[in-house]
Amino acid sequence: MQNIKLPYYLSFDKLLYSTNLYGYEYNFYTAMISNNFILIGHSSKNPKKGNRQKAINKILKSRLIWNKSELKALNLILGEKQLYKITEWILTRILLKLGLILFWKECDTNIKCSIKEISLEKNHLNKPNIKIISNNNTLSNHKSFVSISHSKKEVFVALCNNPIGIDTELIDNHSESWENKIVSELEIINLSYLLKKCCDLSKETILTIIWALKESTLKIQDEISIGSLPEIVISIDNNRIITRAPTNNRIYYNYISFNNDSVLVLTI
Repeated sequence: MQNIKLPYYLSFDKLLYSTNLYGYEYNFYTAMISNNFILIGHSSKNPKKGNRQKAINKILKSRLIWNKSELKALNLILGEKQLYKITEWILTRILLKLGLILFWKECDTNIKCSIKEISLEKNHLNKPNIKIISNNNTLSNHKSFVSISHSKKEVFVALCNNPIGIDTELIDNHSESWENKIVSELEIINLSYLLKKCCDLSKETILTIIWALKESTLKIQDEISIGSLPEIVISIDNNRIITRAPTNNRIYYNYISFNNDSVLVLTI
């Protein structure tokens, strides 16, 4: 990602931990934003070693990672025989399991939990919630928030003690019909003016950033669904990228990072 030293640039403080499991590499970065400690996990959908099918088959056989309910869900997914869906499901949960243990350790919570006890469930709006399968009373007193995003190439998981949103998008040639449905002309003008202070970006890149900003803001709000995406408003205040959701007057601050083919947005 480009190293842009501006108020809206998403900067990872350090690589906290990196590991390779069955050919897939998992990297965990830390960031301190607005006094919030954030841990971001990342994995590519393409394994570093071997082919995807062989790597996934090895992961599926591991009894150290999956609990009974996850194994049951995996069997259902395997029945669909869609490799991309299986890969996404697996990488997301491994990032969450490893990431949450690292997050607790960095926050000095003294929580002890095995990766099999950490699970992921979805609420009625299809948004992620952390589920702990344990009798440890200390776990019920610690609330951690998770946000997840994936593109065709990679998966991101963000963890924080406060609500957080993350979204990654591949830069695409978005159609005019898509643009008119969720983007205002003022949003394009304001964001283009801000971002072109540091680099020359195509309209496709600007539109992709706008989509990611709205998606990330939507994810931080539990009570709104994907249909509310056009109602999320983007504005600029003192070189900061601000978003507002339709259900309240709360202001969210956004941080972006991008390279030649993808965008990453974090909302806090």
